[in-house]
Amino acid sequence: MEAFERLESEGESSRAFEAYKLYRDLGAGRSLDAVAEQVYGEKARSSKRSLSRWSARFRWVERARARDDYVDSIKRNAIEDHQRELAPFG
Repeated sequence: MEAFERLESEGESSRAFEAYKLYRDLGAGRSLDAVAEQVYGEKARSSKRSLSRWSARFRWVERARARDDYVDSIKRNAIEDHQRELAPFG
């Protein structure tokens, strides 16, 4: 299992995982505030505590970084494969 997949064995609920995916998919500008705004809207400030607990317990920063590295690796490999295909023979 990859670090960025759902941590069911550690008790990560569907709701916590959905919030993690929002965090993960925000990219370089990710923050708990941005996720709270998406999840809770006007109640974001008062409800950010749950996100903060989930983030710490389920290691969102580490997992998001692992997924960033994974996606970057796939992109680099695809570019290198494409460049090899374009390279002249001989």
